[in-house]
Amino acid sequence: MSAIKIIFSNTPRVILSSLAVYAVSQIFDIWLYHKWWAFTEKKFGSKRRFLWLRNNGSTLVSQLINSLLFTLLAFAGTYDAKTILSIFGSSYIIYIVTSLLDTPAVYLARKIRDKRAAKEEMEIAIEKQ
Repeated sequence: MSAIKIIFSNTPRVILSSLAVYAVSQIFDIWLYHKWWAFTEKKFGSKRRFLWLRNNGSTLVSQLINSLLFTLLAFAGTYDAKTILSIFGSSYIIYIVTSLLDTPAVYLARKIRDKRAAKEEMEIAIEKQ
């Protein structure tokens, strides 16, 4: 019974850390995305350009914060610094890969949305005639 207790003794700390850090990093991600959006619109005069920069830039920075805070809150005092650094590094690498892989899906979603919007506009124009 003591082995099970040892294994699961850190569970509340991990869960609470996860929830708190998720909220913080998501709020930051949204904030940074909109900052990138305002910057690219001001600099290049287009709301549509540089979607990849907004998507990846905000996500990679917010996931860095997520990985760092979660690793520290969940595991500080339970593992040595080398192990904590290893957990942080490996989890952030996973975030980098998955974040970069979602960029084609974001562009596909935009394309689908644009087609639907164009179809709806055409239907409205036909109805007005």
